[in-house]
Amino acid sequence: MHDGNFSWTDSSGRQWTPKPTIGLAEQLRAEGMDLFNPETMAQIYADPLRFMRFVAAFYRGQIEEAGITADEFVNSLLETSGTADRAISSTEEAITDFLSKLPGGKAVAAVIARASEAARQTDSAQTQEIRGARGDQAVHRLVTRATAPVVEALDKLGAPGGPSGPSQES
Repeated sequence: MHDGNFSWTDSSGRQWTPKPTIGLAEQLRAEGMDLFNPETMAQIYADPLRFMRFVAAFYRGQIEEAGITADEFVNSLLETSGTADRAISSTEEAITDFLSKLPGGKAVAAVIARASEAARQTDSAQTQEIRGARGDQAVHRLVTRATAPVVEALDKLGAPGGPSGPSQES
C-alpha cells in the first residue's frame, strides 16, 4: 500500500505533487484527455507528444503557481536523466490510487497500467530497432507495431468504453 505521497522533484529542484481530483478530471475531459476513458488513455500513452501535453495539463495549476510555462515544465522533465521516469511513475501511481477509489475506476486504472507498460516496452523495442534500422520501412514497421499491445489490452476489456466503467456522459 502506498503512503499517499506521490511527490517528485524536477531538474530545477522544484517539488511537484500529482493531485488528481474530480475537477481536474473534468478539465482534462474537456480538453479531450478523459481519465475515465480507457481508449483515450491508451491513445495518450501511444503518442509521446500527446502524452507530454497530458502531463503538462495534469500539472497546469502547479505550473502556473511556479510561474513557469508548460514548455519550461516539460523541459525540466527532460533535462536530467530519470526525472521524466520519476514524474511519470508518480503521476501514474497518484492517478491509479485516485481511480481505484471511485466506482468503476479500477478497470480504467488497470488499462492505464497496461498502456503504460506497453508504452515502456514499445519505447525500448523502438530504440533498439532504430539503432539498427535503415530506411523508412523499418520506422513504418515500428509505428505499425507500436500500438498493438495497447489495442490488445483494450480488446480484452471490451473497448471502446471498457467494462461497465463510469458513464461518458457529462
